Amino acid sequence: MMLRRQQWFYTLTRWQTFKQRMGTVAKIATCAVVMSLAACGNNDDPNGGGSANGGDDNGAGIKAMLKENFLDDPKHNINSIQVGELVRYDLEVTGTGDAKDFDYKFNPKSDPNGRHARLGKDYEAWMFTEANYKVYKDQKTPIAKRNKIMQEAELKETGMTIQPNAKYVMLVKPMCPGTFQLNAECTKTKKGEEKNIGADIPICFNCTKVEGWWFVHQDASVFHLFESHNKFYFQINDGDEAADKYLTQRENREITYSVIYNGNKYGGKFVEGRPILFYSDKPRLGEASNVHNQTITSINIYITELGRETINITYYDIKMNQRYSE
Repeated sequence: MMLRRQQWFYTLTRWQTFKQRMGTVAKIATCAVVMSLAACGNNDDPNGGGSANGGDDNGAGIKAMLKENFLDDPKHNINSIQVGELVRYDLEVTGTGDAKDFDYKFNPKSDPNGRHARLGKDYEAWMFTEANYKVYKDQKTPIAKRNKIMQEAELKETGMTIQPNAKYVMLVKPMCPGTFQLNAECTKTKKGEEKNIGADIPICFNCTKVEGWWFVHQDASVFHLFESHNKFYFQINDGDEAADKYLTQRENREITYSVIYNGNKYGGKFVEGRPILFYSDKPRLGEASNVHNQTITSINIYITELGRETINITYYDIKMNQRYSE
């Protein structure tokens, strides 16, 4: 049985910068403004952390605050998450009452809800104490010890025992593209009792799969001579579920791109899930020239919608490989 009183604090807008979001969270905490936003159910506002409170009539409550942290990786933010990357969240749990009388737990609530919430299938996750995470990140820490810390921090469907009035670092690794809406929670149970109180923690973000490649195109031969040239492509997928609409075209929405490659800039119309030819080098007699630079410096996606500011999503250092068919 679950007794629950919840207050939700969300970042106010999906497209704020990290610095702006942190300022927003601080203002919310300071002013104690209570907001009720269904961000996780809204594809127009799918990115967010937040905080929640739970309590009973005796004041034995629990509070959990979660926020994303990209300070270790300045080339990424909440809008440019890719498959296989680690997304860091900082979690702070506080509880009232005598800690020794209660059991605290973090529950990922793995769920096949079509919103990529299946732990071990849609994503992997790890929960570190703040102290253990510092040891894990320290390059001086032996590899064997780092591997042990990582193994012990792995989150299972059964959840993980946590401590009140403590800080944690949670790493989430998406295994597929899509709009992720995870409904985790922190619970507090009095020892010897079954009922508990909880604080829901929505974890919402978009994840894409970004690919780059080149293809050698051979032109028709004339007098047994032929010309060849390289054609360069990229493709971005935002997921296959019905709710995966991060980069989907719709009415009054225009999406364009710009690519920086070899110091040059190329641009055009973007279509999600389709190969986009952004550059072709000059044909030459015989074999095409060798591709020495196999990394796209950046791909920028610009989303323009009526009545809204233009959204800029940037993906850096996209590795390319050679393919043998278009």
